[in-house]
Amino acid sequence: MLTATILFVSCVSEKQEAIGVDVSHWNTVDFSKIIEEKSIEFCFIKITEGVDFVDPKASTHFKNAVDNNLYAGFYHYFRTQFSGKDQFEFMNKELQKYEYTLIPVIDVEVKNNDWKDPNALSRLDDFIDCFYKYYGYYPILYSISNTVFKRYPKCICWGPDKYIDKDKVLIHQSIHNDLDIDYCEDLNKILLPNNEDK
Repeated sequence: MLTATILFVSCVSEKQEAIGVDVSHWNTVDFSKIIEEKSIEFCFIKITEGVDFVDPKASTHFKNAVDNNLYAGFYHYFRTQFSGKDQFEFMNKELQKYEYTLIPVIDVEVKNNDWKDPNALSRLDDFIDCFYKYYGYYPILYSISNTVFKRYPKCICWGPDKYIDKDKVLIHQSIHNDLDIDYCEDLNKILLPNNEDK
């Protein structure tokens, strides 16, 4: 497993709230412009989806984020119809290619009919179990469902303000000019555990 190296010489900002973005192949991003406009400090990048989709812009987004001195990490878009173990292994194989600095995220969208499958949640359980057994800590969980957050109380919760109980999440999300802007209450909590003090 690769260990990440923090890219900053100075320690993590002592501001109460850190601002970040999350991006995928749907986004074309000028990181230097966003940094200037929003003072962003971190970026989550889509890396995989299901068991066979690698985001074609993942490596470009990652390089651009790192080149702009952002804390960078990745997220996996979870698909309920596939084995949780298979999805974890697929994501993990791609993660090994990078020296990222943020805890990986599972993106759990619950607005579609896939969740009517009686095995959907057990597959997500399997993914999270595999993740914990491999890394020794829990992933960040992105969702629009408080029910999902309640099922996994040991995961850091992240979601859009309009859907979720704000008291239960560490990272809040809003949309600005078609880009997801994220507000993290404590940046130290989303850094990889073995890199917090570097």
